[in-house]
Amino acid sequence: MIRSGRDRGFALLIVLWGIVPLTIISSRIVATGQSELRLSTALVAAEQADAEADGAVQDAIFRLAAGQWPIKAALYRWALPDAQAVIRVEPDKDKINPNTASLLALQYLMEATGIRSATAAIVARNTVLWRTPPALMTTEEQAELARLASSSPMEAVPGHYFTSLDSLLSVPGMSPALLDRLRPHLSLYQPDIPDTGASDPLVMHALLRATKEDGIRLPPASSPTDIRSSDHIAVTVAVLIVRKADGQEAAARVATVQLNPDKGIVTMLDWRRVPLSRAAERVVKGR
Repeated sequence: MIRSGRDRGFALLIVLWGIVPLTIISSRIVATGQSELRLSTALVAAEQADAEADGAVQDAIFRLAAGQWPIKAALYRWALPDAQAVIRVEPDKDKINPNTASLLALQYLMEATGIRSATAAIVARNTVLWRTPPALMTTEEQAELARLASSSPMEAVPGHYFTSLDSLLSVPGMSPALLDRLRPHLSLYQPDIPDTGASDPLVMHALLRATKEDGIRLPPASSPTDIRSSDHIAVTVAVLIVRKADGQEAAARVATVQLNPDKGIVTMLDWRRVPLSRAAERVVKGR
């Protein structure tokens, strides 16, 4: 039996109707597979970068504790198989403690980071009031503290020392953006006023301005031997992992430890991730 051209055309149309959906389905399967492969590759790369960042922090802490690295501000770069680790070491003795710093020291530090003088004066005063026990205040100061507490953006009880740098956000006027500027220059683990050898230029600028008005003299610079003989050496280690393939930041960490070299004790005080949007400024530039 001979089929007509019309029948053959209809049969071809049926075949095409079957092929087109199969082609679409196949394309979607391939695209989905490629997408999942890219996602899987990205996840593996992210996990590897996280592991490299954690490992670099631990290695740096070991070198500091063992005396292989001096306890002073420094920037190191390590070559990794597929990336580079940028490591910043910051002795906390070179930073300002918001629990003990004078009002002027806090104000001038804020100004040094680019905060307007009027705003810096208000926030610095609020910070000092917030940390001061009411029993040590005048009646007027107690009333002012009560007003501050009622306007605090967080549920926090004033009249106590700050337990973390994040707790500074309870102070009215202390915005996350302002705290981000201050964070690299502050430490709760620095019990003393920084000495004249402090490596942080913004801290030194603020302290020199404040001491001219306060009449307080800064301690002389500590020698490396004096620093290492201390039983409470707080050091911050910041790490940034940069991929070699595209030069992009892949992971960042900031850890603060307390070293006791004589006893071989290392106490972890803080360990946190750094948003990659700020990692380069925080680790490479120390800001």
